[in-house]
Amino acid sequence: MSDLWIFRAVARLGSITAAAAQLHVTQGAVSQRVLRLEQRLGVNLFTREHTGVRLTASGGLLARSMDDVSASLQSALTQIQRLERRALVVSCSPSVATEWLMPNLRGFYREYPDVELQVRAEMTTPSVAWMDAEGVDVLIDYGHTAVEGVHELARVQEYTLPVCSPELRRRLDEAGDTLVDVELLHDSAAWPEPFGSIANEWQEWMAVRGPVPGVNVIAERRFNLASLAYQTAIYGEGIALGRIVSVQRLLESGELVAAVDADLVSSASHRVLAREPAGTDARADRFVQWLTESLQQTQQDSARRLGVVPR
Repeated sequence: MSDLWIFRAVARLGSITAAAAQLHVTQGAVSQRVLRLEQRLGVNLFTREHTGVRLTASGGLLARSMDDVSASLQSALTQIQRLERRALVVSCSPSVATEWLMPNLRGFYREYPDVELQVRAEMTTPSVAWMDAEGVDVLIDYGHTAVEGVHELARVQEYTLPVCSPELRRRLDEAGDTLVDVELLHDSAAWPEPFGSIANEWQEWMAVRGPVPGVNVIAERRFNLASLAYQTAIYGEGIALGRIVSVQRLLESGELVAAVDADLVSSASHRVLAREPAGTDARADRFVQWLTESLQQTQQDSARRLGVVPR
């Protein structure tokens, strides 16, 4: 059975390399399992090509059968889990999970003590196939455009503002007309999909506000998580572009402050995605309602603290 599931991954992705990456095993292990399955069946399931693999007639028949098996198993497991009142599985980026969701989650449990959540922090491109395979009920994603194939239950517009350590802000204020050498700190994976000619959050912010006033950019540092950029800014190493939801806790603690006196600039949106439409699962509906209201309240609190308005 394990060989069959590995075969299905290769068939769906059309690549042994891609299947190995998805399954978190080596390429050689996937190749060996596929070859073993072919030897057991006495047929070739794939035609090997330079760009990947292509299903043979026998391989196509087996792949369709495995899709039917997977759908049947998923349906049965979903019904069993619902009968057992399993936890609602929520996936979101590590930055959102650590900087916002976990510090605020007790508010959800106070309001809905009968709903149990299983929160997973992970980086992924949203798709029904991935959510089905991983058993994810709700995915909190971040981006500009709609995601095909999944149900968007809610969308909360996000806003950004340059943030830095209090010490760096003091240096900027005291410099007057003299430019201060700083590093710009980037989240290099802010959103998964292309967004026109806008390559990153800093480019998006500067398209509205222009260059960061009072600074001479000497370097640009890139991280794969926004939280890493924020932590680097806390250490006084540069200016990060903060999403006001994610930096709210750091602003409250005083670890970060606004780097410039400027209005907030609209950016991507927190997209709440699900495999099933709204109204299918009461637990998901409750969580989405709480999530939307809490995100918006956080934004209002951050904007009030900063003395700025969304733009």
